[in-house]
Amino acid sequence: MDTRTNRRPHSHYHQHTHMVNNKGFVRTLEAVIAILIVFGFVVLLSPLNKRPQPETPFTVTDAQHFLLEEVALNTTFRTCITGAATTGACTNGCLARVDQFIKEHTPPGYQHGCELCQRASSCTTTALPLDKSIFTDSVFISGDTSKILRVYFWEQ
Repeated sequence: MDTRTNRRPHSHYHQHTHMVNNKGFVRTLEAVIAILIVFGFVVLLSPLNKRPQPETPFTVTDAQHFLLEEVALNTTFRTCITGAATTGACTNGCLARVDQFIKEHTPPGYQHGCELCQRASSCTTTALPLDKSIFTDSVFISGDTSKILRVYFWEQ
């Protein structure tokens, strides 16, 4: 101890060094927490191997709604659908007229497919393109026998 001041030598120096070390530790801790927060946001906002689902183009949605509403309300089409003996692609008998109606109202730049099923799952053996986005919609037609008419569109 220093007899003149009753202090330990360099005690002020030790206190200052200790405070500087604490400030450095706190700033390092703040930086680590900030990095963890940023990393957390990046992980939450980045997709995890999700393939983006294409949004159905307005022209396709509009055509599907028009076609399915017309088929559901048109007595000739309803009678044809509920009375059809076969299911699958719309190619036989009066279903060919339904398919022709769909073809006439298919948006430009698209191809179409049509199937008539008794179950919610697909029942056609017609090959749909695997390398293109396929946009589909369906309508439930009830009568003596209930059926599901499904319309497919895909780009040419």
